[in-house]
Amino acid sequence: TARSSSFATAWLLASIMMYDASIRSGLSARSAVLRRAAAVAFGAAALGTKEAAVVLPLLVIVWDRARSDGWGWRVTAVRSLPFWAATAALLVVRRAVLGATVGIGEAGGVVQHALFAGKIAVVSFGHWFWPAGLAIDYAWPRVIGSAEAAAILAGVALAAAVTWIAWRRDRRLGWCLAWFWVSLLPVAVLPFVTRVTLYQEHRSYLGGVALAWAVGGIAAACARSLPGHPAVRAAAAAGLVAVSVGAIAADVARTAVWVDHDHLWEDALSHYPSSVLGHNNRGIRLASEGRFAEARAVFEHSLAIDSTLASTHNYLGTVLAQMEHYARAIAEFRLAVFLAPRNSEARLNLGKVYERQGQPEAALHEYERLLDDFPRNSPALARSGAILDAQGRLTEAAERYERVLAVDPSDDGVRASLGAALLRLKRWREAEAAIAPLAERYPDYADVWFNLGVAREELGRSEAALEAFGRSAELDPEDPAPHFRLGVVHAKRGAWDHALIAYERALERDPADLLSHMNAALAAEQRGERRRALTHYAVVIRQSGETDDILRAKASEAMTRLGGIGGPTTGRRGR
Repeated sequence: TARSSSFATAWLLASIMMYDASIRSGLSARSAVLRRAAAVAFGAAALGTKEAAVVLPLLVIVWDRARSDGWGWRVTAVRSLPFWAATAALLVVRRAVLGATVGIGEAGGVVQHALFAGKIAVVSFGHWFWPAGLAIDYAWPRVIGSAEAAAILAGVALAAAVTWIAWRRDRRLGWCLAWFWVSLLPVAVLPFVTRVTLYQEHRSYLGGVALAWAVGGIAAACARSLPGHPAVRAAAAAGLVAVSVGAIAADVARTAVWVDHDHLWEDALSHYPSSVLGHNNRGIRLASEGRFAEARAVFEHSLAIDSTLASTHNYLGTVLAQMEHYARAIAEFRLAVFLAPRNSEARLNLGKVYERQGQPEAALHEYERLLDDFPRNSPALARSGAILDAQGRLTEAAERYERVLAVDPSDDGVRASLGAALLRLKRWREAEAAIAPLAERYPDYADVWFNLGVAREELGRSEAALEAFGRSAELDPEDPAPHFRLGVVHAKRGAWDHALIAYERALERDPADLLSHMNAALAAEQRGERRRALTHYAVVIRQSGETDDILRAKASEAMTRLGGIGGPTTGRRGR
């Protein structure tokens, strides 16, 4: 678990170690530069692994001041510049990719966010010494009261004072404490993003390293000061073993809770009965098992605890939609969007419910609003594309499908829809480019080969078209369409023998298809088989309806030309 935290911590430690190696006395200029470069490279690896590594420049400064043998702050600042540059580069790239993700939207504004940041720091420090739970924020109130605020401020002040005193007395111990507080600075940003998930153990792994060093140093100092009597040493060893066994037992017990997802959340609820996250995860589990009525009750109970959480309204709306209570589902999704206007999942679900109710315009409106905020949202692009496709707005639909594939080239369902839309737009070359990868990935799908054959036929690539239609016919022997298209391609090539065989194979599968009869008659006529042609023309005349006047007229004209008995060219179906 928390692999990114573990890896980022390892890279940061490597960076600090190489930085320390670069400032030792007696090094050549070349060795110092190479070691400093290695330190920056390790730091970049940490930044690329987890954003919490943005504290690296501050840790470099703290370390440099702890190691100082007389060099001033200016030297320390200059040495830290490459690390600041690496961190700034990460932040620039992050902003370009994700945009702004930190906002001040919940009750209390900056003051409450700052108080929660202080609470995270103080409580996390205590949890390294007394691990009460896997995480402690499952049921934190969304607003900190005045009494708790005073306690938090007192704790922060005490921590600052102790750290300062420790630094003045022993820079090694002070460095460890300063490292811990600095490492928690990224966590302090969390309250500005959400009040729901604030503190979890893995977010302070980096700080735990410093506390382990501090405790180890204190333990070593105590061990050196102990009398040399065997009984004292035996008692100290027994105490160390007891602490170690206790720590291992606590870790095993806590890890056992993480083994099973359902067990994890039920354990959280046993400790924090008012945990909205716990109830929501229970509801999600029940919904995944198809127990929608129970899930609905759980989500409604969660809303009774906290009605301001948009995600809970979204979950409830999803369950209500599954139960076909569409009006209630729409109300819940709308409330979720009202509470969190950029909640893409709730707005997407709202559009889906409108689609189920047969309101494509309302659904399209929601998808458009979602895409205004998140232009690369693949589900909204795909679903809006499907609506535009169904409305005949093929150019717009194809543009949406192409945007999906720009985000996720592996979405083959959308690729198939794009290929079909491009065929209807008669953009043959683009259609072939879209469909060809599907034929490679799904060689046993008849529809893919058929559509590929259509594109190749229209591009004048008859051999490739014959191959594609042949594969389609092999894969779906009962479908008349591939045989009909094979006949068309053969006819264009003047291969009337093959064309007639293909048309009659299509008729074996669909004897009522008048166009196959008409084309078979034309092929038979080209081969000089008068009686065979007359037979097919007669079927066209006999079975054509009022909407097939043109086809019936052509068949009657052909029968007259061949000396057969022509049927009426207008009016009702002839006998």
